[in-house]
Amino acid sequence: MRAVQLKQMEAMRVECGLGSLFNVFHEAMALFLWAMLEVKRGRRIASFDEATDRVEMFHIPAFAQFDSFDQTLLKQSDVPVKKSWLKRLLGDA
Repeated sequence: MRAVQLKQMEAMRVECGLGSLFNVFHEAMALFLWAMLEVKRGRRIASFDEATDRVEMFHIPAFAQFDSFDQTLLKQSDVPVKKSWLKRLLGDA
C-alpha cells in the first residue's frame, strides 16, 4: 500500500470514528462485496441527489466482466429521476 493510500485510510478511520485501519478495510470490503453482488444480480449502483433529482451511476471496472453488466450505462452519468420513483424504490411511498 502506498503512503498516500495509508493516509487516506487513516483520514477515513478518524472521520468515521473507527478504531483501526482494519475496521476501515472491513467496512470497505463489505461495501465492495455488496456492490459486486448487486451488479451480478443485474442491478446498478447509483447515488441520488434529492436537490436536483439527478442520479450518478457508480462503476468499478472489475465489475464489467459480469455478463449482466450493460456497458451502455457507463455513458449515462447523470440520469434524471423523479423523487416519487425513488420513494417507491426505498419503500417510502
